Amino acid sequence: MSAPQFDPATYETQLAEKAARLRDLLAPFDAPAPEVFDSPDAHYRLRTEFRLWYDQGQRHYAMFEPGDNHTPILIDDFPIASRHINELMPQLKAGWQASDALGFKLFQVEFLTTMAGDALITLAYHRPLNEAWQAAAEQLAANLGVSIVGRSRGKRIVIGRDYVEEELVVAGRTFRYRQPEGAFTQPNGEVCQKMLNWAFEALGERDDDLLELYCGNGNFTLPLASRVRRVLATEISKSSVNAALANLADNGIDNVTLVRLSAEELTQALNEVRPFRRLAGIDLKSYDFGSVFVGMPAYEIDLWGKIRRANEAARARRLAMAAVPARGRPRSDGRRRTDPGACSHCRHGLAGKWRKPGRRAGATCPACTRDRRRRRSGGVGGLRMAVRQRTSCAVGPG
Repeated sequence: MSAPQFDPATYETQLAEKAARLRDLLAPFDAPAPEVFDSPDAHYRLRTEFRLWYDQGQRHYAMFEPGDNHTPILIDDFPIASRHINELMPQLKAGWQASDALGFKLFQVEFLTTMAGDALITLAYHRPLNEAWQAAAEQLAANLGVSIVGRSRGKRIVIGRDYVEEELVVAGRTFRYRQPEGAFTQPNGEVCQKMLNWAFEALGERDDDLLELYCGNGNFTLPLASRVRRVLATEISKSSVNAALANLADNGIDNVTLVRLSAEELTQALNEVRPFRRLAGIDLKSYDFGSVFVGMPAYEIDLWGKIRRANEAARARRLAMAAVPARGRPRSDGRRRTDPGACSHCRHGLAGKWRKPGRRAGATCPACTRDRRRRRSGGVGGLRMAVRQRTSCAVGPG
């Protein structure tokens, strides 16, 4: 399939249509008129991901229409990506074509660049990475002037650094950011800088505290910390937490406390529902929150969906509990059973391949295991909004 046509001349029309859709969505809530920030009409995307398609003895950059993984769109250049990415694409392709160590079973390539000129390339393989690959990757990284991360099942090799460095100017001050490989970053750097300046002005100078939920690598945290007395920021991604801590230190910001909690867990802590060891030494009652800034991951937005699914899961477990032997149910005195044939979470009995000989007591059933993994997993992309007494909103291309 040929690549779709890219016409920058239609950008203004597309942006106007997007703003109109947002106004229609917010109309029932009597929201203020959005402030619209435009983007460069080409070469604005700082990160991108390509699958590789093997055709006529060569691997090519490829993308696919949603739902169709069998009809590739072969890519030679990518005008929405940064100029740096477009410069690196043919050089990288020549590199893997010239080296079997680099090209053999390579199936995916990711580019991460910054407006400051830094770049990182991730190469993903369907084979183990060996010393020959590392030697070839080190030579390629030196030739291209980039960092390279190689990934295969259970292995990750870093050539150079596993992050890029970005510089964004907010209200005349330059903030420096580490953006880790594999973590979320704003893909449109120009619009991100406009978003930061808008949020900085919207918040204003305050003498109280700011609560930021899902702060990521500290993208908004750094400039907003200079507008308030203190900031309590939360994040659940370990790589983003580490990057945010490094960014706070690199920029000399010392009035931010970062905790690894979800919004639900922080709500429980603020309402004193239960204590958290991750909040040891932090006095939540000492904070005077006057503003809340939310960077809500997509999976957290569907709150009603989460409630519905939780209720359905609870009902299914109650029905399952009624059908299992008594030894798989909770004891009448409320104490936990140690029977290895019972799930330690929902208490219903395990059967079939899940009831293995010698299975340890306290193990969870497949459904509970999936639920636990789903709660622990997450990302930091999605909608960002500022919530204040004087509400404002902004929109720009992503």
